[in-house]
Amino acid sequence: MDDIITYLGHWLGEVYVSRGHRTTLALQLVAVGVMITGAITARDYAGRRKQLKEYQTTKLAIDSLSMTLVSDDRGTPTQYSATVTKEDHDYRLSIVKTSGTTQKTTTNEYFRSLDEVENYLRENTPFLLSDFK
Repeated sequence: MDDIITYLGHWLGEVYVSRGHRTTLALQLVAVGVMITGAITARDYAGRRKQLKEYQTTKLAIDSLSMTLVSDDRGTPTQYSATVTKEDHDYRLSIVKTSGTTQKTTTNEYFRSLDEVENYLRENTPFLLSDFK
């Protein structure tokens, strides 16, 4: 049994040279494991993302998606309410800011796809489309 363990230790510790880089077989096996795990994780993430898009598209066909965010703006509680609705072939994003007793529409935009809505939200607001219910 000791001979097998010794042989495996030497085998895993063998040094290989590839393009000027020295590496051991053990390190190469770890790298392959990390790549396989990354591929599985990416596939799982893509599946969940596709499922979420299908849910959002189905929900928007009959209703709207909305979200509320409350923040403290210089000591004054401020509420942001965002709504995404489907109108004909476009998606309408409306964001309303309520601070104290004043209410102001800050965004009222139309987009051709949910991806465009998601990009706009990510770049210009604190909202994420995945948080809308």
